Amino acid sequence: MKFDYVIGNPPYNRNNVVKSIHGRYYKDIGKVKSGTKAFIMKGVDHLKDGGRLLFIVPTGWMVCLTSEPLREFLYNSGTFKEINIYGRDIFKSVTIPGRIAIIDYVKNYLSTTKITQTYNNQSYTTEIEKQDMVIPRSNIDTMYGKTPTYIPLYFGDMGKNILNKVITTGISYNEDKSFICYRPFRQSYNLSKIKNDEFNDRCVVGIDAGKGKIKYEYTRYKHHYEEYKVAFSFMQRIETLQQKKYIPTAIINNCNVGKNILYFLAKDIKEAELQKTWIESKLFLFCMLQLLDIDNISERSFGILTKPTDYDFYNFYNITELEKEFIEKII
Repeated sequence: MKFDYVIGNPPYNRNNVVKSIHGRYYKDIGKVKSGTKAFIMKGVDHLKDGGRLLFIVPTGWMVCLTSEPLREFLYNSGTFKEINIYGRDIFKSVTIPGRIAIIDYVKNYLSTTKITQTYNNQSYTTEIEKQDMVIPRSNIDTMYGKTPTYIPLYFGDMGKNILNKVITTGISYNEDKSFICYRPFRQSYNLSKIKNDEFNDRCVVGIDAGKGKIKYEYTRYKHHYEEYKVAFSFMQRIETLQQKKYIPTAIINNCNVGKNILYFLAKDIKEAELQKTWIESKLFLFCMLQLLDIDNISERSFGILTKPTDYDFYNFYNITELEKEFIEKII
């Protein structure tokens, strides 16, 4: 059946509600089989031409890599009329993953989408052209789908302009292969808390740069072991990043990293220090807050950001004084 309106509040990122018996709503929503994505796709399928879908959903599917098939389906089936983004405290008595969005999707072509984000009791609004939801293929040629899309959680016109400057300026990881984010999953299944003959190589499993603590275990595998690495935990809650004002990182070598750690390679200590300073900068954090996958800092987010070649980040990305003041206000 087809309807003029489909209105709902689907299961939030619950992975057990979608099974193979659900056909394309299992097969075509991407690697992670969440209820949120399946309900969005099925809701759109039940719209008449020109019909509207109004859902309250978490924001993770807007930017995360595993939701690429869903975004491609939505991009080709219609247009978001409006997306209104709120903090997790919109529901006081329950735990919500990430931020919450109220989406108004039309099964029709519209030229623009209005995105409004309410952050620290302040609302920021911008409009985005439909074609701007597609990442230029030259930047992601070897990484993402046929029509790679994303919907950043913009801080209004100013936030959109700043993020676009950072994405389009400088040396992209795909051009020089020097800003690839690594996440060696298998390390997590071959760790020991005790050093012995079999598990004798160090592995970072936790970082708290604020207290200067790095937690180690031991592994039997080596992955870029002797090279300089800028490591950080990708499990970062939005509230934690707001409080710390930076992403905690650590420079390591002669060491592996565990399942909750991401890292960049550096050819020497000087390059490692530059990468660490960039990742911990307010400009970088400002961009990440518009690209966060729920509460995880994703490899994709780092992939579409770029690596500067010097420490003067604001000048490198042509950030104006007015934009700098805006960043300082948000962070």
